Amino acid sequence: MPENTQHKLTFKAVYTIKEVPDSFTGIVFEDEDGVLNVQHFNNPKGNMRKVITLKNKLPAGVFDGIRRLLYSLSQGGNITYPQETERLKNF
Repeated sequence: MPENTQHKLTFKAVYTIKEVPDSFTGIVFEDEDGVLNVQHFNNPKGNMRKVITLKNKLPAGVFDGIRRLLYSLSQGGNITYPQETERLKNF
């Protein structure tokens, strides 16, 4: 975690694209200015590649919805699962 930040949430995102299940892990943290950020763990090897691949395969705007969902969870928000890409576009 970067210096001068506060841990808010550790998560594991589990998803399926074209019937192929996968996952990645990461954290949500708050910086000194109160801005929330997402960081993906690079252990085990290849996690960053998974995130890049996921971003490239999702429809436009969906990864932003995932980020907003994580920020909401880190602040105590309630989420119903599973989330579909259409719902995440509008989240």
